[in-house]
Amino acid sequence: MSHTSTQTVPHSLFLVNWYTQTVHSFSRFFRYRYRIVVALFFGAYLLLGLSIAGDYGTNTDEWVHCRNRGIIFVKLAISRINGVVFGRPDTELEALYAAYDDKDYGAVYEMAMVAVEGALRLKDERSITLSRHIFVFVVFWLSAYFFYQLIGQRFHSWRIGLLGCLMLILSPRIFADSFYNSKDIGFLRFYIQRILVV
Repeated sequence: MSHTSTQTVPHSLFLVNWYTQTVHSFSRFFRYRYRIVVALFFGAYLLLGLSIAGDYGTNTDEWVHCRNRGIIFVKLAISRINGVVFGRPDTELEALYAAYDDKDYGAVYEMAMVAVEGALRLKDERSITLSRHIFVFVVFWLSAYFFYQLIGQRFHSWRIGLLGCLMLILSPRIFADSFYNSKDIGFLRFYIQRILVV
């Protein structure tokens, strides 16, 4: 009876010791190299998003409300700068702005997309739509990274941060909107970043 127990104890101690050493070596590996895992995750997600950004179509909201609002506000900003610097404001544009219904929406995000469109000298609808989708996706990609930081800091674990980020990304509605919904995704990005900073 005692002979059997002495044979099983070293075997079980060997398994416990092996398990502890394996977990410790994995833990030591990831303690210093988790940044590689995180960089690979976000790099793969960026490549995936950029490769499928052209697969999403457009909607009327994107062109009628969002892009037009950006164009109006860019022209208005140029007009007001001309009014201050040269004393020649565009009164016709000021009248259009006074009657404009969507001036309550923030326009900085749309103005940035119109500026990118102008800087790249895009003229056809397909190129403009693709540039907008890439812009919206890159902004969401940044917000996903901020979300990873937020969850990681909250739970003191990069693994939980990555899991939370994955859950955000894999939400079907958010995943689709991250390519064309410039209103909500822009707001989501600034909201996540604001919570992270506070």
